[in-house]
Amino acid sequence: MNLPDISIRRPITTTMMILIITVLGFVTLSRIGIDFFPDLQFPEVTILTTYPGAASHEIETIVTRPLEEAVAAAEGIRKIKSRSQEGVSIIQAEFTWGTDLAAAAQDIRNMMEQALDMMPNEVDRPLVLKSDMDLLPILYYGIYSATNRNQRNLKKLIKDSVEKRLENLPGVAAVTVSGGLEREILINADRNKLKAHNLTINDLIYTIREQNRDIPGGHLIKGTEEFIVRTTGKYKNVQQIADTIITVENGFPVYVKDVASVEDSHEEIRHHVDRRGRITQTLQNVTDS
Repeated sequence: MNLPDISIRRPITTTMMILIITVLGFVTLSRIGIDFFPDLQFPEVTILTTYPGAASHEIETIVTRPLEEAVAAAEGIRKIKSRSQEGVSIIQAEFTWGTDLAAAAQDIRNMMEQALDMMPNEVDRPLVLKSDMDLLPILYYGIYSATNRNQRNLKKLIKDSVEKRLENLPGVAAVTVSGGLEREILINADRNKLKAHNLTINDLIYTIREQNRDIPGGHLIKGTEEFIVRTTGKYKNVQQIADTIITVENGFPVYVKDVASVEDSHEEIRHHVDRRGRITQTLQNVTDS
């Protein structure tokens, strides 16, 4: 006797079994767990290397190509893509599915050690990042000032107050602030004035770097009390930088303001962030391979 015969001979039993299965299905469906962001790990590793001040073709030749050759020797490599732009090299290494990314990332670090020894000292050590879907941003906030607050002050307010509060919220892994303006002191040297005083740009850089320091001076004991002694030399405003003495010429001091202009400004704008949080480069000086 097969299933169609049983269904025809015992219609009530068959109907009851169908209803039981249907009810159990609805109960199970209402209690089943749903993960909107499952633990999915793509077999991909990103190598991020910075070389400040280098052009894209220098990044391609000095950094990207040697690192690509080193990464290609790693086991399980399926495909390698790279992107070289001003000051930054980005290499994406794709492995075959099932590869242990933790072991693969360590293998890549070991492969790159020899290539790094042949690079200039100014090249920062590569940052090896495993692909992790949990690190993708799920929420973007666009912030503006209704009172026309300066963008530099607005970003500082967001970083000092809002960013920390968001990071302390339950379930928040990380918060990144993009856009706005970062404060920067611009010192625009006049080459002719430097030459007139027999100075170089390195003299100006060295003087400012050495003067902008807090130097510890040990300790002072007075009776039962002990005091920490230090020399405070860090600049507090632009005028102090301008009044810094570089050298003495014929008995007269030569100040920074005599050979350069000092301005309390912001970093050069290299990219823009749109409403969706996407970054757009202002200078298209990029090499892909």
